[in-house]
Amino acid sequence: MRVSTCLPQFLKLYSEIVIFAGHDVATRLHSHHALEIILSFDSNATVHADGFDYEGKGILLKEDIEHATRSDGFAVFICISPESTLGKRLKVVLRKEKLLILSSKTVKQLKNYVGELIANEHSEKEIISFLTNALIQDITFVEENYTQDIRIKNVLDHILCNSNKPIEFKELLEIAFLSDGRLSHLFKKEIGIPIRKYILWCRVQQGIRYFLAGHTLTQAAHLAGFSDVSHLTRTFVKTFGMSPSQLLRNFSSKVSRTDVLMTNV
Repeated sequence: MRVSTCLPQFLKLYSEIVIFAGHDVATRLHSHHALEIILSFDSNATVHADGFDYEGKGILLKEDIEHATRSDGFAVFICISPESTLGKRLKVVLRKEKLLILSSKTVKQLKNYVGELIANEHSEKEIISFLTNALIQDITFVEENYTQDIRIKNVLDHILCNSNKPIEFKELLEIAFLSDGRLSHLFKKEIGIPIRKYILWCRVQQGIRYFLAGHTLTQAAHLAGFSDVSHLTRTFVKTFGMSPSQLLRNFSSKVSRTDVLMTNV
């Protein structure tokens, strides 16, 4: 019997972090705008990217990397916003690398902390503090090596506050005080993906939150600004490598939406 058989599956959503824990998770090729920590409690997790397989008990993956994941047994997936302070720091740690195999010491720390999360509810601030201490050795170095253009920050704030409604590009130009071409170029340089793709990323997250809050998938799609449920489902598959229904099937039949813990929804 696998040592993790008795560990519960769960999904926790915060403002800058999403934590999913499940058994025997496999995803098709996909990419999402979040850094990801993959933590396997049984056999090594496998990440397929750029035609290669990478294996480890703990893997840190950069955002916007097309990849497929397989883990046999219990595994935890921690998605971190790359625009958050922790995300910016981790991008400096990764530098130009697409992924990093975590040390056995770090993996042990993370596994122990997962046990804490299962036994006790922790705030997002507490989780971020732990991850920062576990993953970043030299805070001074990383803080000296990331900055963000204030104009792009203002655009990001506007998108995040209005991700469930149509956003006119003209609005963003007025906020940034930039031309169309200059804003598009600077946004992709700073964030790593085009503006419209970023808006779609925010909307699919909103769709998940609405669905897990009790709305039907059709209602969640409309509330998050999608044209219909098919559009939301297609975007979800491209983003996470599985459909919304497949995500829920990764929870056992004993697990219902009441087992999904949501914060800052």
